[in-house]
This record gives sequence, C-alpha cells and structure tokens, in this order.
Amino acid sequence: MKPATLLAVLASFVAGALVALAASDAVARAAPPAAPSAYSNASYGFSIVPPAFPLVEKGMGAQAAMFFAPVKDGFSGNLGVMVQNVKMSLDEYVKLSTGQFKQADFKVTTDVRKKVSGRDAAFWEYEGSPQGRDLKWMALAVVDGERIFLITGTSTAGEYEALSKEFKASIDSFKLTD
Repeated sequence: MKPATLLAVLASFVAGALVALAASDAVARAAPPAAPSAYSNASYGFSIVPPAFPLVEKGMGAQAAMFFAPVKDGFSGNLGVMVQNVKMSLDEYVKLSTGQFKQADFKVTTDVRKKVSGRDAAFWEYEGSPQGRDLKWMALAVVDGERIFLITGTSTAGEYEALSKEFKASIDSFKLTD
C-alpha cells in the first residue's frame, strides 16, 4: 500500500471522529494568534514561518502540524497535532474514541488518564491492521475548554519499537501556552 493511500485511510478515520464531534455543542475561539508561528529544524538546517491560516471553524478540526519520518517498507511513520474545535468532556471524548477504536477493530493496549498543563487528558496506545497493514499508534487527547488537541504518532508495527521513544518524547513535550 502506498503511503498516500494509508494516510488517506487514517485521515478518513479522523474525519469520522470530526463528523461525530461536529454534532456536539461547540463554540469557536475568536482570538487570532498573537504572532506568527515559526518552525525550526536543526536536523536538516532550516526554519520556516508557515502561512497564517484562519482558525478552525466551530465544530470542525484541522491538522495544525505534521512531522514525517523517512519512508521505510513503504510507510512513513508520522506524528501529527490536530485541533478539534469542539466542547466535550474527557469522558465524552474517551467514549467516542473507544467506540471508533472498536468499530475499526483496533486493539487498545494502553489507556491512561492524566493531566497536561492542568487539563484533563487521555493517553492511548493501540494497534490494528487497516487495509491489511499492521500499524501501531500512540495518542494523547487534551481537553482545553472549547477545543481538544489530539497528538497522534503512527508507525508500522515493525517500526514502532524504534519510533515509540520519539513519539513518547514529543507527546510528553506537548504543553498549552495560554
């Protein structure tokens, strides 16, 4: 399976979550960012200021950042940060996500509640075989008032051991700045 196809499958999974979330009572944050964001990559020696796209609309979600590992065995491990502009409790979000995991026939291997920047959060590790490819995920969902941040690392099952330490370090570094 081509990486683009697999990413489309994963995007469809996320889109399913957004359809369910869009039905909830949500209010968009109106405040624009204080200053442009910047990204610096010491490994490859560059920096860039991404476009100042509009904020996510009420009841919708957007991929705010995406990072890719080199392709190995036809798949590029990746870590993404999604902003879902919805108002839900952690319990509601966990219930929705757990249902989606079951529907997709994913096996949850870790399920932990925690705090991130003083907010309720859930941490999962799960695995499954969408379209016959064995994948593993590590994810963190952080409830922040009227939005939920979802940070997800994805790799093939064979690469998970090598990438999981990087995923965990990135996920553990996630902080809210307001």
